[in-house]
Order: sequence, then C-alpha cells, then structure tokens
Amino acid sequence: MNVGHFVLALALINGLAALGFYGYAAMRAPEYVRPARLFAISMTIFVVFASALQWVNIMTHQFQFEYVRNFTDRALPRLLLFTTFWGGQAGSFLLWALMCALFTLVLIWGLRRSAWEPFVLTPYLLVALCVTGITLAAGPFKMLPAGEVPADGNGLNPLPQNYWMAIHPPILFTGFT
Repeated sequence: MNVGHFVLALALINGLAALGFYGYAAMRAPEYVRPARLFAISMTIFVVFASALQWVNIMTHQFQFEYVRNFTDRALPRLLLFTTFWGGQAGSFLLWALMCALFTLVLIWGLRRSAWEPFVLTPYLLVALCVTGITLAAGPFKMLPAGEVPADGNGLNPLPQNYWMAIHPPILFTGFT
C-alpha cells in the first residue's frame, strides 16, 4: 500500500466517524456535533492531501503510478498536465471526492450555529463517503510492478486537450456537489 492509497483510506475512516457522530447528534445528542466536525474536517484534510499527492505525481512524471502512466507524457504542456488529474475515471472520482470534501467545510461553516447541522451533514456525508469509497476502489494510486515502469507515459486522450473538455469535469462536478 502506498501513501496516496493510505491517505484515502484515512479519509474514508474519518468520514465514517463523522457520519456516526453526526447521526448520533441528530438523535438528540448535540454534544456530539463537535467531534463530528473534527472528523469531517479531518476527512477533508486527507482528501485534499491525496489530491495534492496526485498532482505532484502527475507534474513530476511519476510513471510508476498506473494512472500517471496512462494519462500523461513528458511532452504535455503544464496546463494539460494539470487537466490529466481528471483525464481518467479514477482521477475524475478523486476530483469529485475533493469537491465533496471541500463543500463539507462550506456546510460546516454555514451551519455552525444552526441546530440543522447534524440533519444536513448526515445525509451529505453519506454521499461524500460513497464518492470517497468509489475513489478508493477505482485506485488512482495503483502502482505498476517494478519491472514495468516506462520512461514515458501514454499521453492524454485527445478529447480533454480541447479547452472546453478540459474545464468540463470541474464544472460538472461542482454542480453534482
């Protein structure tokens, strides 16, 4: 298991804890809102960290990662290297998990003085956890066997190299979130 996979697993565990505490807080135990917030914030930090790791892997051409090998190459300009983050299915799920995690912070901040916080965050975290779990299963940090690491990647699919297709996933997932 590598660091990215481990960090996503920690995000999932913290999200499950937040979901449990928010669920319990919704059942007339408001003192559990504080630990729920802390676990939800921790989940967000771990998803942001995993996303940052993926961008570092992409930008530094870490071809030992299957995702980086499949969707990047050394000839891609920086802007297109940036868009390879969501160029494949596992990356798209990671982008969606990132947006869900960041919106969790927006909800916590917006509802921090409201009695509705556990009632809103419980179902929202359920959705965010499903996306995070799917991301973990999709394996954006899956590594190639040591003897199969290429000197260059396969390159980005021609579709996301169009400006409109490059901005399509972030806009779409913002709406989903």
